[in-house]
Amino acid sequence: MYKLFLSLRYLRKRLIAIFAVASVTLCVFMVLVVISVMGGFLEMVKERSRGLLSDIVIDNASLQGFPYYQELIDALYSEMPDTVIKATPVIYNYGVLRVKKTNYTKPVKVVGIQLEEYQQVNDFANSLYYDRYYPGTTSLGLQRQPLAGVDQRGNPRLPPEFEQAHQRWLDSNPDPDKVAEYNERPFSSGPGSRVFEQTFGPPSYVAGEEEELHGVIIGCDLINERTKTGNYDRYYPLGAEMLLTLLPITPKGTLSAEGAITRVLRYADDSRTGVFEIDSTSVYIDFDLMQRILRMDRQERVDGSFVPARASQVLVRLADGVDSRAARTRIEQFWKVDTLWRADLDGGGAERVFVPGLPDPDSVQPYGILGLKLHRAGEKLYWADQSGEALRANLDGSGVELVSAEDLPQFEEGDWNVAEEYTYRVNINGQIERLSVPGTDAQVLAATRRVPIGGFAVDGDAKKIYWIQRGFLHDLEIEPFSDEWMFLDKVTVETWQERQRPFINAVEKEKVLVVSLFCVVSVVAVVLIGCIFYMVVEKKTRDVGIIKSLGASSSGVATIFLMYGAAVGVVGSILGTIGGVIFVRYINEIQDALTKLNPNLQVWSPDVYTFDRIPNVVDSGEATIIVVVAIFASMLGALIPALLAARVWPVDALRYE
Repeated sequence: MYKLFLSLRYLRKRLIAIFAVASVTLCVFMVLVVISVMGGFLEMVKERSRGLLSDIVIDNASLQGFPYYQELIDALYSEMPDTVIKATPVIYNYGVLRVKKTNYTKPVKVVGIQLEEYQQVNDFANSLYYDRYYPGTTSLGLQRQPLAGVDQRGNPRLPPEFEQAHQRWLDSNPDPDKVAEYNERPFSSGPGSRVFEQTFGPPSYVAGEEEELHGVIIGCDLINERTKTGNYDRYYPLGAEMLLTLLPITPKGTLSAEGAITRVLRYADDSRTGVFEIDSTSVYIDFDLMQRILRMDRQERVDGSFVPARASQVLVRLADGVDSRAARTRIEQFWKVDTLWRADLDGGGAERVFVPGLPDPDSVQPYGILGLKLHRAGEKLYWADQSGEALRANLDGSGVELVSAEDLPQFEEGDWNVAEEYTYRVNINGQIERLSVPGTDAQVLAATRRVPIGGFAVDGDAKKIYWIQRGFLHDLEIEPFSDEWMFLDKVTVETWQERQRPFINAVEKEKVLVVSLFCVVSVVAVVLIGCIFYMVVEKKTRDVGIIKSLGASSSGVATIFLMYGAAVGVVGSILGTIGGVIFVRYINEIQDALTKLNPNLQVWSPDVYTFDRIPNVVDSGEATIIVVVAIFASMLGALIPALLAARVWPVDALRYE
């Protein structure tokens, strides 16, 4: 008990301990702020990357895009219904946006999307501004400009569709602060939060069917001005005419002979994703419209054949709980890899045995096999590929080997798919059918993955059937080295983590580096505590002698100063944590205040750090670790002085007293 009493008494009575507490407070404050900001920045990168992309991104990194995207989407739905929830095509290109009324012009990145589907694969819906207050009114289809007017009582009103949509928003129990902000100034005709073109009569729309134009969603930093409060002043009314100029590119990668194409669009909404690089450069238009403008839709050739439609990306949303990396592997295998499958003849489910030509069942490297004939002899499967080479595989999936033609067993035509009194086949729907040899009606046994190629083998004894499934790319039967083949050959399948991995890795390394530097600086606190405690021990030599003469042990004396160090660490950690949490919570307001005093004091620039706001959330787990480390560091600083105090002899300490 005396140990705790003396350690707390020293903490209260010795003013020099204030310096030790201050050093711990400052170090905890610095490390907590740095970890919170850098960690928050990293989490924002991951969160926004997932929200702006999707679980899986299928892309060929080319402005020409790739064909057969819809066939791929349909196949993903049919092949992986338990994995793929939604998939949607996207087109990327670049152009010039001009506000018709003011001739304000900016270069932009143009994104063609199917709005409803696009909102189902990511968090884009949460970025739309007007759609928040008038849900369901934002569209990229044909539309006329809404006009705000007055009702019979002279109250400002919007067209009925907007008033009804706004009521739906109010019925959804929105944030009271948002409701209060809206009620203060619902809309205006000039700079403000919500801007509408106004008329002196009742609310309506611009008259005339010729006024129906496709909508465009514009990044909020592209045409709006951000205020000091973090909100935006909008200068252009909803539905204002925008001119978008695009340059169609041929499949060969050259500019189309038509040259630049300009379309008049209506300002349908603006998007704030929170990523400055996107919000200051991106506009979104209807996928089908952009496909037609860029001549990426289905085009007829001179010879009467057709060039298939193209898209830049396919974004895939996975079912909840599905591992994205495992799903990516399945999609890659489905895309390019020919696979050997096995199923029970009695109707059991199918399973993948191995990838032909590769010993690793989980490998996803393309093999390109075209199984023209598939036979079984003994415990091996034999077939010939398109080049005429003979191959043999073990049924246990241990590997594939090349064999000579002499090693192939002799089979009579039709023998390879007969077992007992039945013959087996695969119908056009990809189902295994069993037929009796006399030719009775077929009986469906099990659904396969797709129609196999070349044939299949039946093991009558083991009641198993084997077949080779062609990859989706090979099923298309595209002429090698044609334009379509080149586009599809470059297609990659990535998770959102892999797509953003270079950026995420850079931020993670930057976080580790900065935190390490501040931790090294914090070592000064340990040294300072050691020096302060050494001075305390020197001043308290007589006290140590008296305590020992009263029966205290050396370990007891050492414990007093270790507890003293722990008390310094606890007090300093608490003060540092409180200060750090408050600072991080109001870090954006602090920066705004400093910027208001002097613009040169702005330390966070959105165009440099990507995001428009500084992360302001403290992770409780990281804060706990910092506090625990700070307490142990304080005890470490007090360790040497504590050991010196423990070695003091009472007779030496009291000799001259």
